[in-house]
Amino acid sequence: MRHAESEIVSWWQRYEAYLQTPTWAEKRRMVLRRAHGICEGCGVRKATEVHHRTPYPPGWPGSKLWLRHEKLFLLVALCTECHQDLHSSTSQ
Repeated sequence: MRHAESEIVSWWQRYEAYLQTPTWAEKRRMVLRRAHGICEGCGVRKATEVHHRTPYPPGWPGSKLWLRHEKLFLLVALCTECHQDLHSSTSQ
């Protein structure tokens, strides 16, 4: 594995670890509460996921730099279907 590929794998591993932290759990809870549990994509289905509206914050996931830039207004509450739609449209 080349260095750049190794760094990408490491970034995603850190992101997955960050998603298990109390810090992310609290942000997620606040975003879902703000949306009253309704998907902000379709406005119909139950919101169960939280999506970063913009490219990920700078730095390593969970770092002080990342947390300083990960503002609640940049996070959106979505149902699984809308979240999958967003990710499939950005990977094309």
